[in-house]
Amino acid sequence: MDNNGREKFWNVLKNLHDNSETSVNMLMDASPRPKTLCRFRSVSKNSLQQLNDNKLFYSSANYYDDPFDTYFYINVEQMIPEYKQMREDLFVGKGKIMNAVNQ
Repeated sequence: MDNNGREKFWNVLKNLHDNSETSVNMLMDASPRPKTLCRFRSVSKNSLQQLNDNKLFYSSANYYDDPFDTYFYINVEQMIPEYKQMREDLFVGKGKIMNAVNQ
């Protein structure tokens, strides 16, 4: 990706605030998929064992060198009504659930 591509990607990324189909399509258009992926790592007993076992291990986000590798956005204002509805369904509606189970 050249500088213009990175700038386009960054502008799209910083202006997205949901995971709607439109937003996903905008992000996909701004970041073309690579033809191949590779992972460089040192040769060690553990890395050879991983190859032998056909397993991959990944670092947690705390060890990534790019903060946008794990970027996601949570719209708190949108989540509050959903959280309240879940609480109501679980706790207030508990009697309804128990009545249905006992029938």
